[in-house]
Amino acid sequence: SIRSPKALWILWIDIPSSTRMRGTVCWFLLTTCACATAFCPGSRPLMLPRHRLLGLRACESRSSPDSGNTDFGRRDALLLIPALPSVLLAGPMPARAESVPDSLQAAKKELSKVKGFIKAAEWDKCRTTLNNPPLGFSGANTIKGLTDKIGKTNKAAKGIGQDLITNQRLLDTFCYNNVFVDEGRQALGLKIDFDTPLMYLQSTTQALDELIEMFEE
Repeated sequence: SIRSPKALWILWIDIPSSTRMRGTVCWFLLTTCACATAFCPGSRPLMLPRHRLLGLRACESRSSPDSGNTDFGRRDALLLIPALPSVLLAGPMPARAESVPDSLQAAKKELSKVKGFIKAAEWDKCRTTLNNPPLGFSGANTIKGLTDKIGKTNKAAKGIGQDLITNQRLLDTFCYNNVFVDEGRQALGLKIDFDTPLMYLQSTTQALDELIEMFEE
């Protein structure tokens, strides 16, 4: 039956392959369907979405495709068969790995928000910012993961990175302590500590700036 391969053809054309294995399976399936469309008498042209058909025809030749015709017939199938591997296996380009300076600048951008959170006594926002990428203490995509990585090959950066993480942890700790200074405790004379978090924020920012300067040279 030609209908079953055609149904699979349309299904797979509309789902881009993302892995080599899937691309191989998709190549086999579409080659079978293309051959069926090309060589089986009586098969009816496929109706593909215009953007898909234009993309496929662009692979057939360097000439501009006919944008007015959306039937996928034998001619298209015959011309497409040699081009199917490139159509199916040409997935999106892998994302470029973020450079060390870019990662440090992203961390500084987030860290710069903390001062406003401290002054507004928004301690939950302070801690959320300090504990998640691009800051944070756990994972390769955090500032801790980055300083550990660069510290393996750069002793100077290792020392500055350790200072940065130590001050960032202390900053997080004193922000956390202020969470418990509610109105009842303030009525008993306990005050919210703004100065200590601001002090550790300054120390954290200074260490981060030193790393940025080191890797931008």
